[in-house]
Order: sequence, then structure tokens, then C-alpha cells
Amino acid sequence: MTHGFYPVIGLEVHVQLSTDSKIFCGCKADVAGDGPNTSICPICAGLPGALPVLNKRAVEYALRLGLALGCDVAPESYFHRKNYFYPDLPKGYQISQYDIPLMKGGSLSILRNGQPQPIAIDKIHLEEDAGSHKRVGNYWCIDFNRCGVPLLEMVTKPVLRSAGEAAQFAKRVRELVRFLRISRGDMNAGNLRCDGNVSIQEIGNDELPEFKWEIKNLNSFNYLERALDKAIDELTAERLSGKQPGYWTLDYDENRNTLRKQRAKENVGQYRYFREPDLLAIEVSDTWKEQVRATMPKLPQECREQLIRQDGLPEKTADDLIQEPDLLEYYEKARDRFKGRAATVANAIQNYLGRLVNETANVQGVQDLGVPPKQFADLLNLIEDEIINASVAEAVLQEMIATGKDARAVVEDGGLTQIGDRGELVDVCKAVLAGNPQAVQEFHDGKPKVFGFLLGQVMTQTNKKADPKVVRELLQELLKG
Repeated sequence: MTHGFYPVIGLEVHVQLSTDSKIFCGCKADVAGDGPNTSICPICAGLPGALPVLNKRAVEYALRLGLALGCDVAPESYFHRKNYFYPDLPKGYQISQYDIPLMKGGSLSILRNGQPQPIAIDKIHLEEDAGSHKRVGNYWCIDFNRCGVPLLEMVTKPVLRSAGEAAQFAKRVRELVRFLRISRGDMNAGNLRCDGNVSIQEIGNDELPEFKWEIKNLNSFNYLERALDKAIDELTAERLSGKQPGYWTLDYDENRNTLRKQRAKENVGQYRYFREPDLLAIEVSDTWKEQVRATMPKLPQECREQLIRQDGLPEKTADDLIQEPDLLEYYEKARDRFKGRAATVANAIQNYLGRLVNETANVQGVQDLGVPPKQFADLLNLIEDEIINASVAEAVLQEMIATGKDARAVVEDGGLTQIGDRGELVDVCKAVLAGNPQAVQEFHDGKPKVFGFLLGQVMTQTNKKADPKVVRELLQELLKG
């Protein structure tokens, strides 16, 4: 709340669905990296006489989201033509939905003052994406590849009360669509984009303001929050100066943190919606809904609670796993085969596999490393059974990736079994102490940190195969004596 006003914010979230083909034709939907105008056909390029055919999988993906949000699914909904002229819209209209969308209602919760706050959904509908344009030298160039890529648009009620809440809501949407495996939800790649609708209202007045600014195509959570905060500040300044802000569509310049009025915001009548004559109604039976529901995984909040309460994971670790469905699946399979605590598996995945993913070229996730979760669990079981130690485990894992061998085979072939015999290790410990008299003196002078150095020397002398617990006990005994 600022200067007697409070923000009134609604979001339009556009989700690119991860179908194999586009929404109304057989062209592939994933056009990232394709040469300009190479992934198009007469239908998505809008050539006269080309007839669209609806992609059933796009409807099923939309239904997954609607069922997860508790939406009311229309038994019969329709496509409409949304008429406007823009260089990257080849038909001169967009096939979208208007007065009878696929779904209405439902909600998605965020945290407001530390408590769950349901954010009401107005509607969710399907539509096709437009093309793209960019400046090349002195020319604006058009690429129609993206035309016809399936989009799901979610429109909230104007019930968000800060830019931070809007960003939090968008993050929850990304989490959910990734979890449901209907979209990659990558804002950097344009898989998820937001339009922010923002007004401000006087405190104590609950009526919707008679003005609204819409900020288009915000493609990061940070930009979404910054753009809305900027709009709130400018709207407040205009209200305080006595101006009527009006209805505007704006662009956000993230480099300058500035808003630019693009055009007066269109009203519904200007789009001249009418029923798409080339497409039949979408009919969703109760049977179809239940078939879709049967394919859905547990929802993020249910999984989060299980990870924290049953598996004993910290909230941050649980959230990290929830954000990456493939990583969560890998964790669950490894956990089910591991003998010890679930938290040990989660920590090992983050510490061992996470680092390798970051350091290895052409690897996008743990599944690309070539170590199945059951084999990774077997490696951890060798540590749990004290057959190898954690230091050796990293080298074993590297060999598993390089050769495809399982953990036990790598250990046996490499003679990497942990040395736990006190008689064998005591001689090594004595030799290390004898060879490092200064470190021994520093320890006796009250510098306990050198103990770690001495322990490390023993591990080095045994090629990291010594049992650290036994070494620690022997060094403590020898240093006391």
C-alpha cells in the first residue's frame, strides 16, 4: 500500500504446451533453434483454403492443469477468431476461445503473510501462438515458425495485491505445469510468458478502478516483479497529481527499468470475435475427464509434504526436487532401493550428481549421466555397509559414468574396498605423525584444526581407502599417548 492506494493486479499466463505437433496442424511444435520459416505449412502460415484440425493431446494437457486447479470444465466449448492486424499474425486473426472457454474457476495458492492464500482463476483456454519478429540490420524480419504452437492461457481474477505476489504466483504455475509434464515452463525459452494487468485503488474502496495498464510479454520472474512495481509507482504518481491514467498496453525495458506506452488498450469489441467456422466444438465427457485424471501424478504440495514429513528433507531440498520432476523421479527410485535415511540420498544427489551435471558438457540433467537411480543407490549402499568410504565413492561414480559398470564391479576391479583393519592402519598413522612433527606440535599447542591435515595425510597414503572413522580414533589415541 502506497500513499493511500493499494495495487489491484491480475495476470495472464501463457503456457506453451509440450505436444509433439502444433495445435491445428502436423508441424512440430518445438521450433527452438530452427532456421527462420522452416517449420511451417499452409495451415500455420495462414494460406487461403488451409483447414485446421485440433490436436487432441493439447486438450488433454489443458485438462490436466484444469483438474489440478479444481476448475469447472465446460462439457462443450468453442474456438473463436480474435481479429487484429500485426506483422507476425499471417491470417489477420488468432484462433482462440472467447465466451465459452474450456475451463473456468479454480484457484492456485500462494503465501500471503505466511499463510496460504488461494488466488482465484477466471478462465483457462486454448489458443495458437503468433509468429515472431526481430530487427536485422535496417530491416524488421518475420519468422512464422512459432505460428500455431499450442498455448494455454490462464487468466486470474484481479486479486493479487503486490508485484511480489504476482511473481510468486507465476512461479507456482511454472512448478505445476512442469510437474504435470505439460510444459517445460522455461521463461527464458518463451515456454511461459506473463502479461501483467495492474491498477491501483484507494484504500477502503473495493470497486475495480476505471483504468488499467497491461504490461506485455514479461519473460522472467524478476522482470515481472520489477515491471509491476514500476507501474504501481507511476500509477500512484499520476493519481496523486490528479491525472486519470486510462487504459494502456505497455512494453517494459528491463535494461532501463522503464515502461513505454505502446498503444491504447483494446476493448473486447475491437477484436470482433466470432465463432471459428472451420473447427467443431470441443466436447469433454466425464469419461474423458476421468481418463485424463488417471494419468496425473501427485500434485506438488502433496509431494512437498511427503518429502518433508515422511522423508525428513529440509524445505529447501524438497523445493529443489519439486522444481525438477525428472530429478524428483530419480530421487524416489534411488530412495526406494537405499538402505539408509532418505536424506542421505537427497544430499548425495545434490553433492555428487548435481556437480557432475554442471561440469559435464552436453548434459542437461541427472538422467543424462548414464547412471540409473538403482545403480546410484547401490553405490550409496556400499558406503552405508562400510565397504567403501565417501572419498572413494566419487571416483567410483566417475568410473561408472565412463564405463557403464555397476558400483560393486568398479570397486572389485579396482581393489577399492575400504581398509578398516586397525593393525594395518596404525602403522600408517604412526608414519604420518612421525613425518609431520610440526603439525603434531601445533596440535599439542592448542590448534585442533591441524588434526584434519593429519587425517588427510593418512587418507592420501592409503589412496583414500582407509576408514575415516578408524583413522580418526587411531590418531586421537596416538596423539594423546
